[in-house]
Amino acid sequence: MSTGSTGGRAAGAQAAGCRGCGSLLLTTVHILIGLIWSAVLIGFAHVLHGRLRKPQARRLLDRITGTVIAAFGIRLALGD
Repeated sequence: MSTGSTGGRAAGAQAAGCRGCGSLLLTTVHILIGLIWSAVLIGFAHVLHGRLRKPQARRLLDRITGTVIAAFGIRLALGD
């Protein structure tokens, strides 16, 4: 019956040796996703740079931004 006790200690020692492995893995995945997302945004910015600098596109973006800000203001004014 003492072999069961020894086996438990060995398994516990292995698990205790890698306490932060899960956190390290999640941190690594989080950083990689952030890097990939940043690279995608930079790529789109390079592709759309010429189009977004046209006056028509700037006016459209200004209208969209103004509408969103006005909607948030109205929601804030009418909210609880």
